[in-house]
Amino acid sequence: TRELLNRSLKYIAGKINLDGLGNPYIVFNPLSWKRDSPVEIEINHENNELFPIELFDVSKNQNVPFQVIDVSRNRNGTLKKTRIIFTANLNLPNN
Repeated sequence: TRELLNRSLKYIAGKINLDGLGNPYIVFNPLSWKRDSPVEIEINHENNELFPIELFDVSKNQNVPFQVIDVSRNRNGTLKKTRIIFTANLNLPNN
């Protein structure tokens, strides 16, 4: 079921060393074949923080190009959330 899958993925993600990597995101391939897939991420700007957005693939040691697809702002005009999209190269099947 979906709950078992989520618990399993959280367990696997918990075994990945993410120290010093900013706000890490982990992308899994739930299918049994290699593929490229678009991935959307929503970034919250807490405390009106402004920071450059950089997407980095630690498995390939390189930056990942992305596109900003939406920005939402607080009533005072400061950034609230930014949504980005990128293509994940999922070369590892799940088996």
